[in-house]
Amino acid sequence: MLRPLVLLAIIVALAVSAAAQPATAQEPIDMSGSWQISFLGLFDNLLFDDALVDYCSTVIEQVGEELSATASCPVLNTLTFEGTIDPGTGSFSLSSGGISWEGQILSDGVSVTGTWAWRFIGSTGSLTGERIDDIELVDISGIWDFVFLDDVSNTCALDIEQGLVSSSAVLDCDQLGVSTLEGEIDPFTGTLSLQRVDDLETILFGEPGPDARHISGDELSFGFSDSSSPSLSVRPFVAVPAGELERGIVLVGCRRQNMFLLFCGRQPGLQSSDGISAELAVPVAPSGGYTGVEAALSWPAALAFGEATPSDQCANAAAVSTTLSLSLTCSFADQSDFTGDLVSFTVTCAGNTGATVLELSGASFIGADPDLGPPALIGARASCLAPLPGSSSLLGDTDCSEEVTSIDAALTLQFVARLTGSLACQTASDTTKDGRIDSRDVLLILQMVAGLL
Repeated sequence: MLRPLVLLAIIVALAVSAAAQPATAQEPIDMSGSWQISFLGLFDNLLFDDALVDYCSTVIEQVGEELSATASCPVLNTLTFEGTIDPGTGSFSLSSGGISWEGQILSDGVSVTGTWAWRFIGSTGSLTGERIDDIELVDISGIWDFVFLDDVSNTCALDIEQGLVSSSAVLDCDQLGVSTLEGEIDPFTGTLSLQRVDDLETILFGEPGPDARHISGDELSFGFSDSSSPSLSVRPFVAVPAGELERGIVLVGCRRQNMFLLFCGRQPGLQSSDGISAELAVPVAPSGGYTGVEAALSWPAALAFGEATPSDQCANAAAVSTTLSLSLTCSFADQSDFTGDLVSFTVTCAGNTGATVLELSGASFIGADPDLGPPALIGARASCLAPLPGSSSLLGDTDCSEEVTSIDAALTLQFVARLTGSLACQTASDTTKDGRIDSRDVLLILQMVAGLL
């Protein structure tokens, strides 16, 4: 049996030995990954239902104490954030313009709680979040063949470098030269918003088609010579993966003032029984020419077929329609490299049913080199929004008050979220003048209110 003093010495020695070992340091908290962030009361100050919750799929990247994030929200669309985190405690802060998130990662490592604030509208609330499985993201990095639809003879190469938050691109055109662009590409949808570095009033907006086989959009150039009524010009464009332009492009669009538009809508003053005029067009012919086009279009129940009129270019033409589709054929007398409209047709809105699509479900070039492969197919957006009585000459003046305020942004946001079916001055809400009302219009109105435009 050990004597008491010997036993005490052994205990003291063990204690000293244990004290000499370095303490196990807590692993730094890493917020990188995919999250679903939910915040309550987002629209309490915007005349919305107090119980409305917005759920944002969010991808966060952490480097040391620095955070960057992209969030895709049903109402607010895509937001990009920058901020910091304390890796020891999990306290974090993220901000995006006038919107900020403050929070804490809980001890389980997969949950967050905190608050949000929106400075532009003076609103605050609480947020919660949890980690979710990896989100499938869209990456449109790479080189694209690019053409403006008002001048398809001027081909360009668009070299895109897509990042989580910030992205950049170089647009190299045969006639226009080289331009550097910087901005954002939504990793959830591939929607891009890139601004020319050498022309801060020109922005490239676009979105990829199915499987990112093409990008279509508009170059928007803003003019602010008259601050009360900013002007805007639009140049539609399309882009296909590098090397595929030689296959040619078939699209549905509308021709206004000798320019293709990828949006078709009723003009002010027309009734629901009046038709939307659209064209089947070939902006880029396949390499080596072709002898005609066969195409099939479809649309949702909001539209109904009216009539079709072939171009004089067609030596033979045929149109076969059903309730929700149209098959078109246009044949030439000889091999041709023709570009332009081949068949014009009309569809009629069933009522004030909002935005819809005219989709090319299939198309092929007759007589083209079969080794080229199929052409790029690009459909059009169509509007079945009925014109409303109210009007305002002031862009962004949604409520016809003859001034642009946060109320205009609030009302437009309600319309985007489908919480209201109409606006007093609906045409003034389309600040981008692209024929539709969406979150980009809301953001532009907020920028006007904040004096950023």
